[in-house]
Amino acid sequence: MTDEVSIIPLKEGFFSSAYTHFKKRSWHRHEAAQIIYCVKGSLRVQTRTSDAEHFWYLPAQQGLFLPSNVLHAAEAEKNAHTVSIYVDPRLMRGFAKDSTGFHVSNLLRELVFECSKIDFSKGEVEEEAKRLLLCLMDQVRVSKKDTMNFALPQNPMLQKLVDILFKEAENKDSLAVLGKRVGASSKTLARALRGELRMSFTTLRNTIKILHACKALNSEISIIEVVYTLGFPSQPAFTTVFKRYIGITPKRYVEMNA
Repeated sequence: MTDEVSIIPLKEGFFSSAYTHFKKRSWHRHEAAQIIYCVKGSLRVQTRTSDAEHFWYLPAQQGLFLPSNVLHAAEAEKNAHTVSIYVDPRLMRGFAKDSTGFHVSNLLRELVFECSKIDFSKGEVEEEAKRLLLCLMDQVRVSKKDTMNFALPQNPMLQKLVDILFKEAENKDSLAVLGKRVGASSKTLARALRGELRMSFTTLRNTIKILHACKALNSEISIIEVVYTLGFPSQPAFTTVFKRYIGITPKRYVEMNA
């Protein structure tokens, strides 16, 4: 790997940071675990492990938990307002060992904001602050998990399939038809999707469509234009899929990013 990687050392306990206009952060890792909350705009995060490279998309009101020492890079699709809480990994008992995306509830959002106000510079924090932080961690642990992510495939056939779906977001072809373009049967592709990406073709296609939709809505393209550009049969159908993946309606998403 030729990327330059920065390593951020561990601070004992907790500390936080907020970026009002986050733009880009190159490959790095930190010894602390990290809880990222995207308040406004959207954020693309890539993680890299010995097994795979993973792509995460965080629209407004979504979060991402990164365990200690996970190599990652981040870039804003639109000027993003993010808040991060960094946690000593020794305090992360019961948390997943892998990076995990999650929906941010109203309660979790307020906990992040309150925890970001805590003054960590003096070392030990007050008992009330500790309880807030533990409550935050508990809410992240039990939150509804996010679906806007997938591993970047290693299988050449899947790489071609993903490339087609990204370049032709409006494409309505069946897996069998697309299989002819990538040189594999629909059964072979479906089996590879389940084995490597752990998702169905429908889930992969919808994930990529909603990624395109968020980017378009961030660019102030109208909802109805997005509907037909991406090949959805109607606005209600688009709204149903969008809410299933993002947790809010397209209209609410646009309002939150205004």
